[in-house]
Amino acid sequence: MQQAWLDSRGLVGDRRWMLIDAKGRMVTQRQAPKLALVEVRELEFPQASHQALPEDLITGLLPLRVNAPGMSELTIMPLDEQAKGLRCREVSIWQDACQAWLADDSCHQWFSDYLNQPVCLVQQPSTMMRPIDPDYADLTPSGAPQQVAFSDGFPLLLIAQASLDDLNRQLASRTQPVAPIAMAAFRPNLVLSGCEAYAEDQAKHFVVMSEQGEQSFDLVKPCARCVIPSINLATGQFEDEPTRTLKTYRRDSKNQQIYFGQNLLLGPALLNAVQQTPQQISVGSRAWLV
Repeated sequence: MQQAWLDSRGLVGDRRWMLIDAKGRMVTQRQAPKLALVEVRELEFPQASHQALPEDLITGLLPLRVNAPGMSELTIMPLDEQAKGLRCREVSIWQDACQAWLADDSCHQWFSDYLNQPVCLVQQPSTMMRPIDPDYADLTPSGAPQQVAFSDGFPLLLIAQASLDDLNRQLASRTQPVAPIAMAAFRPNLVLSGCEAYAEDQAKHFVVMSEQGEQSFDLVKPCARCVIPSINLATGQFEDEPTRTLKTYRRDSKNQQIYFGQNLLLGPALLNAVQQTPQQISVGSRAWLV
């Protein structure tokens, strides 16, 4: 992906779909590591739309093509929230409960067949209310709580490329060397090159120079890592690394959590801008930490 768009919940279209179990609880790679093998691509839209906001992105979602080993291709069409007969369901993400729209039955069946367990696919309505933890997020300019989509808790995650490079050097230096871990294993939205390893841990702000001017983000909380980075992206199986190595130098002595990367919020000016219209962000943009 060479460019994306920002709205008040993060990257437009990102973390707007979710799988749930029969009780409405989120289903992720933590419970179903085979999901790491699922490939999702947006259906292409006209090249001209790269120069301006694609009309389809105004609603926040584009049609998706989904593939997985042993499965035929699935096309997921965004739900028209103005259509009649949409099915609403209460879903839970950690301790949060919110409302979501149920996708077409064919989507539920496809994922249920692939995972060999009953699951449903849900879409985030544009009106879904799921406030970000107020301990970290200030109110919006209008005085309303900031909202997040189906992410764990924050709209954006930043990791410095040098931080991953340092981890991979440590993996390579083990008595039994470990193959490099891909950045995709940590699922960041934003990757910064040209800084020192773990520079994101010391910064308060992340600034990107875009065509619209400076886009400023606030670094608000280190990202506590679960088992997902230890899922082999080629096999969909849990492995010992990189969690074993991360424990040796990235584990907090007080709470025993492993931290790698920083959670971001949109800064006040950027948050105000995206509430007017989504803002473009592109690979290769000049960016720095403050």
